[in-house]
Amino acid sequence: MKTLKFLVIIGIWIFASAAFAQENQPESGKDKPEEKSGTSEQNQKKPEEEKKVKAEEQKMDVVVTASRFEKPSEEVAKSVEVMRKPELESKGVKTLSEALANTAGIITTRTGGYGGETGIYIRGGLTEQVLVMVDGIEANDPMAVGRSAQAELFAMPGVDRVEILQGPASTLYGSDAEAGVINIVSERPLGGPGANFYLEGGSFDTFQELGEFYLGRSGYFADFSVGNFSTAGISTASEELGNHERDGYQNLTFSLKAGGKPTSWLELEAVGKAIQAKTDLDTVNLLTGLPEDDPNYTAKSTIYLSSLSGNIYTG
Repeated sequence: MKTLKFLVIIGIWIFASAAFAQENQPESGKDKPEEKSGTSEQNQKKPEEEKKVKAEEQKMDVVVTASRFEKPSEEVAKSVEVMRKPELESKGVKTLSEALANTAGIITTRTGGYGGETGIYIRGGLTEQVLVMVDGIEANDPMAVGRSAQAELFAMPGVDRVEILQGPASTLYGSDAEAGVINIVSERPLGGPGANFYLEGGSFDTFQELGEFYLGRSGYFADFSVGNFSTAGISTASEELGNHERDGYQNLTFSLKAGGKPTSWLELEAVGKAIQAKTDLDTVNLLTGLPEDDPNYTAKSTIYLSSLSGNIYTG
């Protein structure tokens, strides 16, 4: 299985390199843009043109979760809150539970540090009544108690926005969405080719690395990212009782989103995400009922999500 994963990663890397090399070839036959004269009439038109551009950008502010189709946010009647990439980055959130922590109408709980079991409660509903999706793919764990999602494992780097639909949505998404729906939407590049890399570090031996390669054109796009988050963590058990072992956590996430419009009537999109996580846990002392260190108690989690969708235009 590990050999297959490495072969897939190498194949994607080779494909991306070839695409980047092809896109970077100089194009010929393009005329240079004409220089505009600095007349007073043109200067007066600039504010009007800027307003038109802003108006067009507002029209493109769409949400998907409320109706399963892209709709401008001002046309959606349901209570939908959208947390976009600039907001997520400014808050420095690392996981979905952190992103939802200060959202009105939502309560999140977590046992211990990073990787601890997380619960999401919307408007007083149970955590198993909240449906979590990634680019429209249902991410609730069918083997978990109540089919609740492992919200502690979904990392935020590489996410374009998080759409939160509060209130019953069973008619659209089934019984798992009685309290609400949370949809994590990945980035869709509009330019490129290009690449982004960054590295973060902090206390408790905490590090986060992200590598992203993207390519976007009018007829096709592709975005591939690899993110790793690790921390030595803190001790969930009380240090006053002699528990000094820190509970570490590591999360490795691969994300791929690609699509294109091969013809005027057909549009295709493929989404894939793989998450591998390891969490150090503490056991419970049967006599006192309190947590205590256990160096051999770890939890390993793996999530694979994928989908291939298409739209056919008949107009």
